[in-house]
Amino acid sequence: LLDMGANVNLGTVDKGVTPLHCAAEANHPEIIQLLVDHEADINRICLDHGRTPLYQACLNGATEVVKMLLDMGANVNLGDTENGLTPLHWAAQKDQPEIIQLLVARGADINCTTADNGRTPLFEACRNSALNSVEMLLMLGANVNIGSKGNDLTPLHLAAQQNCTEILELLVDHGANVNCTTVFDGRTPLLEACQISAVDAVKMLLASGANVHSSAFDTGATALHFAACNDSSEIIKLLVDCGADINCTTKGDGRTPLYEACRNDASNAVKMLLALGANTDAPQCSTDSGYPPLHMAAQNNSPAMIKLLIEYGADIDCITWDDGRTAL
Repeated sequence: LLDMGANVNLGTVDKGVTPLHCAAEANHPEIIQLLVDHEADINRICLDHGRTPLYQACLNGATEVVKMLLDMGANVNLGDTENGLTPLHWAAQKDQPEIIQLLVARGADINCTTADNGRTPLFEACRNSALNSVEMLLMLGANVNIGSKGNDLTPLHLAAQQNCTEILELLVDHGANVNCTTVFDGRTPLLEACQISAVDAVKMLLASGANVHSSAFDTGATALHFAACNDSSEIIKLLVDCGADINCTTKGDGRTPLYEACRNDASNAVKMLLALGANTDAPQCSTDSGYPPLHMAAQNNSPAMIKLLIEYGADIDCITWDDGRTAL
């Protein structure tokens, strides 16, 4: 077909995908060589998302094709037109350290960010628990503390969300701020880990100096509140052993971890909090209610929890502030 004059750069009508895109996606270096020898545009972009042949090769982990396209002069930093993901972002996502090294050696910006929300290749690697990618990117000098736009989640937040202790350790060893916070609600990596009951991540973060007293900006909820909500007795013990205030309260409505545990019918958390000395009668300190933990246990129809609270000294006849209701 090429010898008979076929147009090497004609793309599909709907998306503009060219033969070179297809050869790159299918990992066919010999066909790529033929197409380029017949003047195929090595940086041609698709009509739909602006993907280049190099982008396609990285998306599919085609190392040999990536090297060939780079040797032929492919633009290493061209990202798609939808959100600005570059070949390096895809290599990071797909856990392809060899491709990452090739791209950076040819001038790829290791800290390039997406157009939509400012994600870096390291961010993408952490989001996908791509350990090999993380190791390579850090070795090549990736900035460990760049967060995404909008919420400012950092790679460390993502590693905590994934409960990936190996990545957490790598990031901290390379200077990640263990107490970094999101912009709008002030969540730290420790809060993220507690929110999903990621015990191993919590242990790692605490050992690295995470602040057990940090709280969300909007609610004032601490790591201990999150652990209580999620019935994570092991995490509760870890936090209290590291100095967390067992009777800490949220902003505005004054909810304690014990209150949260009772509200969420988290029996294991209630047992642990009581064993560690939580105040059984601390009310929800809003001016319009004043509910203590016992009322929440009663509302949830939890007789075992009610019995436990009373055994630890809860006032069985305590009343709410607004209208004097008892647990009964």
